[in-house]
Amino acid sequence: MNSYEDASVEFMSTRLWMMHRFCIHCKLSGGVFAATEIQGAIPIIHGPIGCAFNHRLPVMKSFLDMKALPCTDMDENDTVFGGMDKLRKTIDDVDEKYHPDLIIVLLTCLSGIIGDDVEGVIEDVKEAGKVKADIVWADTSGFKFRELRTERTLKEWLHNYKNPEDYTPRNMEGCGQVEVINSLATQLMEPAEKYGGIIENGVNIVGMGTRRWGIDRTKERMEILREAGAEINTIFFRDVDCEKVKRSSCARVNIGFRVGRWMHIMKDRFGIDTVYNQFRFSHLSHQEKIRSFYMETGEKLGIEERMKRVMDDKMDLTSRQLQPYRDFLRGKRVVILGGGNVYGFFGLDSSLSIMMDLGLKIEAVSLDQGPLVRRGISEELRRQHRETILDLFGKLGVDPDIIDVEPFGILKEIMEKYKPDLVVCAKERKPQIHALGVPAYSPQFFTFFTGFSGLQNIAQEICLEMKKENLTRKKPLIFNEIDYHPVYFPYIRKVGIPIQISEELQCAVKKGGKRCQ
Repeated sequence: MNSYEDASVEFMSTRLWMMHRFCIHCKLSGGVFAATEIQGAIPIIHGPIGCAFNHRLPVMKSFLDMKALPCTDMDENDTVFGGMDKLRKTIDDVDEKYHPDLIIVLLTCLSGIIGDDVEGVIEDVKEAGKVKADIVWADTSGFKFRELRTERTLKEWLHNYKNPEDYTPRNMEGCGQVEVINSLATQLMEPAEKYGGIIENGVNIVGMGTRRWGIDRTKERMEILREAGAEINTIFFRDVDCEKVKRSSCARVNIGFRVGRWMHIMKDRFGIDTVYNQFRFSHLSHQEKIRSFYMETGEKLGIEERMKRVMDDKMDLTSRQLQPYRDFLRGKRVVILGGGNVYGFFGLDSSLSIMMDLGLKIEAVSLDQGPLVRRGISEELRRQHRETILDLFGKLGVDPDIIDVEPFGILKEIMEKYKPDLVVCAKERKPQIHALGVPAYSPQFFTFFTGFSGLQNIAQEICLEMKKENLTRKKPLIFNEIDYHPVYFPYIRKVGIPIQISEELQCAVKKGGKRCQ
């Protein structure tokens, strides 16, 4: 990642599409993503034209085959008098122009705040009988779920580690995609009796977009389930259309990628249980985490024995495929630094288990709690967090040095002390590591969902990275001349300082005026 193309462009494009796909900046983004994945569906953005324009940017077009994104174009008058008349007209126009099978009305902050009776409008339109398409609506108004959820998430993480028998999956309400799935489960799905009843060993895979991202993992998942005797009913959102959504009730078990109310809705309406698709936080090896997920699914479907045979064969094959990589990597020294998906509520145990599965030696791990301090996490909860991490080290049988300070301000000292063969870090930090002549690996987003094939891909990627030459070759001028902020990279120092001050002020307010240290 030393050229302009490899560093600047890749960094910006990666971060921007992830913002849209995972709704970092707006819940509406996730709603648009989910709605446009359904074949024959047209989303209507019920809000100002700017909300629709934002989602027509080229950054989205790389990942969504978006044919239409109509908008009700609410303005100042609608803020006072409501935009329901505009919504009625837009629904009629969309049905007449595009002839969709499904219309999904997505709320924005404006329509959500003023409280437009969207459900009433849809009922009126249906009663009029003019519109042929099915119509649902989803509350994707971005002003909701803006509260700081870091502390709640951290408490869930600690609870799940200490009480695995009482595992609580993280609620993903607020991402936009879940809101659309909730609406489909409530407003569109129909009783299984209409489609011939429950499918024996039928499975829905719910909550993973697969047009360009996650296809390999979904393919592997489908192959394993089918080999064990399961029948795939509906995949959200791979090749799914309105009819397939309606008959989702025919499955016996859901495999849930994004947790939300849809799980309870489908349980209450259709009696469908859900297996949460996460390789749960634990001290198991990465392959054992994958195995535990499939075995739980097999138990729910009543195909434990067949699933066990499939898992035994798959793990044996994977071990043989990984052996050449393990031979090369065995004993190589690794330093794991914080940031992004490497360290946080989910990533650390995954990174540790993967590195150990490949035979790497963990020399040091960053436990800098600066990000937690800046988010206002209490001192007691930070203490519990640290103790849990140290307990994880003990159960994994590793004893790395602990780096307690912000690591990216002292990178050179860390490299000189540990002389690592590999640094595991966030993607945007790789240029800094490469500048010191050290290979760097960045786990992909949601590494803990990586399947058997993904583990082999990780091993291959790490080996290729460690065989690279000329890591320290001269960078483009922009990387030589700009004074980046050591903590808030890739912001420059002048921009990073006010950001740091702002976060410290917010933290101080939450702590009753005491400055965060």
